[in-house]
Amino acid sequence: GYSVSAGIVDISSACNNTTEILGRAELCLAHAKEENSSHVCIFSPEIEQKHTRRTMVSEALNKSIENNFKGFNLVYQPILDNSGNKIISCEALLRWSPNDDRIGACYPDEFIPILENTGGIVPVGYFVMKEAIRQASEWRKKYKKFSVSFNVSYLQLQDPDFVPAIIKAVNMYHLDTSSVIVELTESVLAEDTDMVRNSFKLLRQNGIKIALDDFGTGNSSFWTLHNIDIDILKLDQSFIRGLNTGNNCINYAIVESVCLMCNRIGCKTIAEGVEDTEIWKLISKFEFTGLQGYHFSRPVDNASFEELLQKYHMQS
Repeated sequence: GYSVSAGIVDISSACNNTTEILGRAELCLAHAKEENSSHVCIFSPEIEQKHTRRTMVSEALNKSIENNFKGFNLVYQPILDNSGNKIISCEALLRWSPNDDRIGACYPDEFIPILENTGGIVPVGYFVMKEAIRQASEWRKKYKKFSVSFNVSYLQLQDPDFVPAIIKAVNMYHLDTSSVIVELTESVLAEDTDMVRNSFKLLRQNGIKIALDDFGTGNSSFWTLHNIDIDILKLDQSFIRGLNTGNNCINYAIVESVCLMCNRIGCKTIAEGVEDTEIWKLISKFEFTGLQGYHFSRPVDNASFEELLQKYHMQS
């Protein structure tokens, strides 16, 4: 269907400069379109401030990319087996430190959408992929039964060279393909099923695993499982955290059903959002393949992650 977006400026409170008035209207229109639905946006100083910051962040991100990805780095969050005693894999997560005091701290929920909107996620995605695989190859020398996952966006899958680049990097670092997991969100899968299937087919033909992240937050979850081969399902943390609430019967039913279903179809499961001891105890009765959350560790740098590998008795 069609949608209508509009940007409005109150002329009575604006300056007499026509160019500035039109500029503010265009700014509001752009803000309205970002809402992804019919929306009317009225100009305010807050919107102007958001636009100014967004512009600064976007320019700083471009400079980082052009400067050999300076400021970007990866951190790693462990995933443990169902006993909580042994690390079986980790998720590589992108972080960025802008070299600009005006910007200050900038977190993934702010800079990743900007990278996606500007197309910067494609070169940054190559950086993430190569660095995650390089680091995994180092850890794999010590710990044979260990894998690493990294996130891939729809824009990256649209690039016909990206999947071959993953395979090339795995071979270059002499890494067992079974230790590499590509994570995608369900919203990515809904974009272009044929394209996704072709990418998945190539990845799986080369032994690389596919993980579906944030399961249960979209509208086509079970349709996706029915139509696309998935190796690992990561249940969204909202369901796990929901077990620790007063009215948790529905969350219990969902978690139990997803685990049983995945066991039946041979799909591994990971519980996201295991934040504390109480939640860990609540989900211990379910047959999750892996557990991920702050109870075990926040995402940490390379050196700290190696300490975690020793702490959780990683077997060589």
